[in-house]
Amino acid sequence: MSIAKADMDLYNMPVPSLGEVLQPEQAMLLTVQLGLRGLGLTGLNPMVGCCILDRQGILIGIGWHAGYGAAHAEVAAIQQVRASGYAQRLSGAVLYSSLEPCCHHGKTPPCTELIAALPVAKVVYGDQDPNPQVSGKGAQKLRQAGIVVETPDLYRRYTRSMIASFSTNQYHGRAHVVAKAAQSRDGVVGVDKVSKFQITPPEVQVKCHFLRQRADLIAIGCGTARVDNPSLSVRSPFIRQVRQPDTLVVDPQGEALRHFCERAQAPAWLQAGRHSFWAVQPEVQAAVEVQTRMTPWLEQALQEQSLILFSHAYVGARFDWHVFTTWVYQHHRVATILLEGGVGLWEGAFSQKMVDELHLLQNQRELGTVPGAVFWQAQSPKWDLKLWGSWSLDGDNIWQQSFVTYAEK
Repeated sequence: MSIAKADMDLYNMPVPSLGEVLQPEQAMLLTVQLGLRGLGLTGLNPMVGCCILDRQGILIGIGWHAGYGAAHAEVAAIQQVRASGYAQRLSGAVLYSSLEPCCHHGKTPPCTELIAALPVAKVVYGDQDPNPQVSGKGAQKLRQAGIVVETPDLYRRYTRSMIASFSTNQYHGRAHVVAKAAQSRDGVVGVDKVSKFQITPPEVQVKCHFLRQRADLIAIGCGTARVDNPSLSVRSPFIRQVRQPDTLVVDPQGEALRHFCERAQAPAWLQAGRHSFWAVQPEVQAAVEVQTRMTPWLEQALQEQSLILFSHAYVGARFDWHVFTTWVYQHHRVATILLEGGVGLWEGAFSQKMVDELHLLQNQRELGTVPGAVFWQAQSPKWDLKLWGSWSLDGDNIWQQSFVTYAEK
């Protein structure tokens, strides 16, 4: 089961009411459901959900991490218990969390201190915090306070997928890279430089907006930029609080930039309130300065910094994904990057062993005879795809989520 599946199935499901009796497995699943309410809103923090059952298994409090700098899920749940007049029922209660409670001072105080001061009997959490300041230490502090701590495997597929980006951030000090591709049964992913070509129907594409909501930045190549001119925006009636991600165009020779300048037309994804990073080679950047004076939309975008032109991520002619993901994580707080295409973009990131996760939408049609069909195969002897979830969206479309490992990282 995957995070995308959890998004679609759990994100808008009704939450049990306070006073309902829940089984332990229902409580753990509820923590995932609640955590997903922070989808795209938690910044560099992970999505986390929490619920509290009294000694009779009655739900007395719920909470989730609603945004970067906001109360942690455990704190929010405890606050609701008190606000609802259930504080006396904390004695012998069980606190469920999708992630190990934190034990360090960050933007908020340690959750373990607050929990340890309560008369709760047990804490159950889904996964260990990958942050080295916490990892295992939160559980240790709770046990030292006399609280029983359990970490069942139940729903770990959900909880581990929920913290995938946070884990990459903590372990590697860079943004987590997710590739998304739509592919026909015979491997077609598009039509070469002609016009927009959709593999999957609109009703399936709507579901992809959960991936965009999760991302802090969406990346495309220069061919996709010129041919599709996508808005790269989140458009879904199912998402409670839409947050538009920043964008990146990998455009070594400035082909896409010249395309829009010649047409005196700003690209669709260039919008107020979001940054558009435009990566060109150093020798191209000087030419752009001349073009700027003749292109009003470009001059305005550069002045307003809605478009950020840069070249430092290139090593020769190659766009260096490690340099970029490290820089954008450390300087622009980008935790997750979504690669939407095209083939050159995917292959560049895969060849540098920088794709961490792949979402593949497979349509059962065969399109190999379409003029200009572009083929791409996700499978390669150079990397392994660990299938995390696969399910049918409808009769003709299958969504697969895999985590990517390489022989040498």
